[in-house]
Amino acid sequence: MNTEYKNTPDNPFTNDGAGYALSRPTYPGTLVQALSKHCTEHKVAVDIGCGTGQLSSLLAEAFEHVIALDSSLSQLNHATQCHNIIYKQAFADDTGLEDQYADLITVAQAAHWFDLDRFYKEAQRIAKPNSTLAIISYGVPLLEDGEVAQRFEQFYWQDIHRFWPKERRHVEDNYLSLSFPFTELPFPNLKIERHWSFKDLAGYIATWSAMKKASSAGAEQAMLAALGEIEAIWGGSEVKRLISWPINCKVAQLNPKD
Repeated sequence: MNTEYKNTPDNPFTNDGAGYALSRPTYPGTLVQALSKHCTEHKVAVDIGCGTGQLSSLLAEAFEHVIALDSSLSQLNHATQCHNIIYKQAFADDTGLEDQYADLITVAQAAHWFDLDRFYKEAQRIAKPNSTLAIISYGVPLLEDGEVAQRFEQFYWQDIHRFWPKERRHVEDNYLSLSFPFTELPFPNLKIERHWSFKDLAGYIATWSAMKKASSAGAEQAMLAALGEIEAIWGGSEVKRLISWPINCKVAQLNPKD
C-alpha cells in the first residue's frame, strides 16, 4: 500500500481507522450479489469513501479489480487487504481515475458527507456506458430486547443526538431526502444483523462522529454515564444481543447507450 497519504483534517474519521476497522459492522454478501445483478460487466468496481474496506473486500469477490478510494490516511492504513484491491487516497469529486473506467461505482455510508453535485459529475465521468452507481447506507441500529432497546433509543435520540452533524439526518431518514438525480432501479430490502456483546456495541458507538463531538464539547462523561446505564441492564459481559441495521440503497444506470 502507498503510505504517502496526506491527512484531511475536515474528515471526521481522519484519525480513527483502527477503531473503524475493529468495530464497524460489515455488509452481508447478499448486498454485493444484488449489486452484481445490475452490472453488465464485472471487471472494475470503484468504491468511493471506502473507509477500511468493509464493502471493498466483498466487491473483490465479485469483480476482477477493485479500486478503493478514501481521503483519510488512518482509514486507508487500516484497510482490509486483498490481492485484487488497490487502495488510493482521493476525494469523491476528484478520483484521478480515467474516463469511462468503472463498471460499478459504490459509496457506502459516506455519500452524506459529499458535495453531491460535484461527486455525481465525477461519477458520470469515470463510469463506463451502461455502468451502475450505488449509494448505500445503513440506518440507526435496532436492538431486539425491550428494556435495552428502549434505553438505547433514549441514548440515541435524546442523550447524544444533539452532537450529530446535520448530515446525519440523511442516514436517519434512510437516504430518502438525499439528492439522487437518476432513475432508480429496483433493489431488495436488506439488513445487517449481528449478535453483539455490550463491549461490541460500545466499541461501535465510540466510532460515531457524535461521540467525538461530545468529547470535544466536554460531554464525554455524561455520554459514558448513559452507556453505563445500558450496560447495567444488558445482562452481563457474556450476553450477546441481536442488533440490526436496515440497508438503504439507491441504484441507477449511468451513461446509458442510445
